[in-house]
Amino acid sequence: MTELDLFVLVLLVSIIGWISFIDIRFLRIPNALNLALFLLGISYMLVSEAGNTGAQIMFAALIFAVLFSIRHFHFKITGRIGLGLGDVKMGGAAAVWIHPALFPTLLLVASAAALVLAFGAKLISQEPDEPAMQIPFGPFIGIALILVWLLQISNFTDTGIFG
Repeated sequence: MTELDLFVLVLLVSIIGWISFIDIRFLRIPNALNLALFLLGISYMLVSEAGNTGAQIMFAALIFAVLFSIRHFHFKITGRIGLGLGDVKMGGAAAVWIHPALFPTLLLVASAAALVLAFGAKLISQEPDEPAMQIPFGPFIGIALILVWLLQISNFTDTGIFG
């Protein structure tokens, strides 16, 4: 890990920390923090020459569109919001950081961690008919982003996956 990587990691963890705190407390992710996450990822790519910035921006737009569509169709089918708009934006911002081949890993880690929390909360619940609880997904996206980005910079930069 280079000094640049370490500096960016500190900034990334700080942004994810704020996102997590606010999402857990208020069940929302401020646009300014999603924008900061997006811009830090773009800036890192430009400075480190870690990949094709234009392609990553297009990939981020695609991920945003896919997640927004999932949100929309889930609402049409169930009448409930299952994925918050802040989570959709954060997914798009996270896509800037991660090579497209690794994005499914990010979603798997985030979703699995959230499911473990949901099942654990249901198991310890005293009310058998308790309505479904709202789980802030931003912290899980954030943790997964940090883990997958660290995996990416440690394992994939020397293998030519970006070249």
